[in-house]
Amino acid sequence: MRIDPVFLDGSDAYQPPVPGTVGAGGSGSCKAGAPGPGTRFELLTAHPPVAGARLAGLAWRTAAGSREATEGEVLQSKTTITGRHFGVGPGDDVLVDQHVRLIDGAGDLVDEAVTAWQAARSELPGPEKTTDEIASPEWGALLAGRLAADPAFASSTATFDGSIGLVSRGSDGTTGVEFRIYRGSIIETGRKTLDGPTYAIEADALTWAELITGRYDDYVRFAARSRFTVRGSGFQYLRLSKTTRIMIWHARTMRQEARNG
Repeated sequence: MRIDPVFLDGSDAYQPPVPGTVGAGGSGSCKAGAPGPGTRFELLTAHPPVAGARLAGLAWRTAAGSREATEGEVLQSKTTITGRHFGVGPGDDVLVDQHVRLIDGAGDLVDEAVTAWQAARSELPGPEKTTDEIASPEWGALLAGRLAADPAFASSTATFDGSIGLVSRGSDGTTGVEFRIYRGSIIETGRKTLDGPTYAIEADALTWAELITGRYDDYVRFAARSRFTVRGSGFQYLRLSKTTRIMIWHARTMRQEARNG
């Protein structure tokens, strides 16, 4: 039996994210003080993404099962960089988005937040267009170039006339890119297409970062856990399920190729 290569996961050649780049994780322990907003703030900002980073923003999230930490409780802080935004000038600071989760001794989620940090450019690896701003129009243009050269993508969209959107929710709102497709060809890519998306696949920035930079293609698992949602035509989304997998495969592959140099 022949297995379509688009569904194969090339994890043997996997290279993890470099520290300081999107997908890179960190962890550390912290001890809770007296219950209250001050303690909550201190716990969620205890581990910046790089040395010397300055807090620029914080958005608390209320997740299912979360609770207030008790005084004296030791928690594990788990962080993931979900985006990097470089200034125009070589000496400009970098805005780094980071997702933070506080985990108790039983492995349960206690608290969660999305933070933004100003970091010196010298403290971070250089820009990486394949991951710094996932689901942005610039990232989408890179992806579209790969898709346009793939006969499997053309075949999977040969009867489609519409637009597919990819949307990421971050601390500063949403960013997205739409691909206008006509019978196997991408004819337009941008923040918005003329008639809007036929359907859009949406997730938070952490989910996109884990999907694109992780060892395995976990799209189906994430979708089954409702970490991805679909707006628009569910019929077209299901009909083009292979197209979705091809798009994700290319997004992951271009990250891996950039990582390998």
